Amino acid sequence: MSLNAPPLFPRFKPPTLEDRPFLEPRLQASAADITEGSFATLYLWRNAYNLRWCLWKDWALVVGRDADGDFGLMPFGPPARDAAARELVRFLKEEFSAPAARLEWCDDRFVAEMSRDEAVLFTPRRDDFDYVYASDSLIRLPGQDYQAKRNHIHRFRRAHPVQYAPLGLPELSACRDAAEEWYRRNPPAPGSPLAGEREALDEALRHFEALDLKGGIVSIHGRIEAFAIGSRLNSETAIIHFEKADPDIPGLYSVINQQFVENAWKEVPWINREDDAGLPGLRKSKQSYHPARLLQKFRGLS
Repeated sequence: MSLNAPPLFPRFKPPTLEDRPFLEPRLQASAADITEGSFATLYLWRNAYNLRWCLWKDWALVVGRDADGDFGLMPFGPPARDAAARELVRFLKEEFSAPAARLEWCDDRFVAEMSRDEAVLFTPRRDDFDYVYASDSLIRLPGQDYQAKRNHIHRFRRAHPVQYAPLGLPELSACRDAAEEWYRRNPPAPGSPLAGEREALDEALRHFEALDLKGGIVSIHGRIEAFAIGSRLNSETAIIHFEKADPDIPGLYSVINQQFVENAWKEVPWINREDDAGLPGLRKSKQSYHPARLLQKFRGLS
């Protein structure tokens, strides 16, 4: 296989930045609104989930490994992916001698495509559901539902001069320092979602420009106290991959949330703020912004 050639089934390899021209068109063809349909997501979390990929006909097949063993993602490519999925399920069973092949993070469109295949049983996984918001609501924070958020921002503005700026290359090092301080104060347990997030965030800061990421920062007295990083999923949706702020500064999370969407994504109708990983505090926070919808994701077993 040459350096510029994609891996062909059944030869899987970890995703690299050079693989983007092969993966991106197939991700777009899937028209997936879930965060796993983003090249940035697959790349940033590749180590946490030991992700590998290859091409089979018109589809990109992705496999990974977690604490429960090996799994596959739904095939990415044009509709009618059931043949690709069956080939992937067969590979997982034969390669890893698993009694049941597992598919993770499957969206409802793919489940509908596979509805004729009784050999695969899909069940929704609430911890994996993505939260999607109207960008206009996150910017304006209208009505009674958002009164508390507006109050947080008003109190913050009275106490601090809001200094928002786009995240540029000169600020990446300071954001890395801020992230390290956040994780020092919130140490992730080995194998926890936060442990994987820490590595993914470091990858985002190291490959910020190559991945076409956007970011925003809020500084207080010249010190970066909050930042957010996102990317464009498609013409209708942006993903917020990371958002960190000093939790001891009241209203700071509300400010970076509102300012980042207003300054970076106001032309995009929808904002996907990813899942809550089943963490109660994160779920409460994401629900407090009143999502327009939750994108269901399913586990498939055969």
